[in-house]
Amino acid sequence: GLIPIKVATWGPFVLAKFDSGFSQETADNTVGDEWLGSASDLLSRNGIDTSLPHICRREYIIECNWKVFCDNYLDGGYHVPYAHGTLASGLQLQSYETHTYERVSVQRCESVQAEQNDFDRLGTKAIYAFVYPNFMINRYGPWMDTNLVVPLDATRCKVIFDYF
Repeated sequence: GLIPIKVATWGPFVLAKFDSGFSQETADNTVGDEWLGSASDLLSRNGIDTSLPHICRREYIIECNWKVFCDNYLDGGYHVPYAHGTLASGLQLQSYETHTYERVSVQRCESVQAEQNDFDRLGTKAIYAFVYPNFMINRYGPWMDTNLVVPLDATRCKVIFDYF
């Protein structure tokens, strides 16, 4: 017969897991915790589980191995001043922190005060969460975007950006 699928929502995300031994009553409470582990509470407190409206999707083919793309994301902000100059001007890079959890790495950085800089799309901080092995959640100000990195071959990947 058909295999049961555990399905739950966590903010704008629909999570599915093939599992023959579950009840739907407990699915909504456990899928987010299984997916994000103990990082779930931190991400919830920082607005990642809010139900933001989906704005658009963009897909790009990148001439880069998917693991290198993910590693660049996880570099603790090292590349930000060089690759994202405008973004760097809105962040207090000395406040950059990285915290690791079971399957999630969370990078946090405070933004500069609005009166010091007119780059206000960040709000008060930026949160960047990497969910192993290839999914990223970025929350800043009223915005959120996700990045799904899909390997195509040894030297190329597709990155799917969803904006909320």
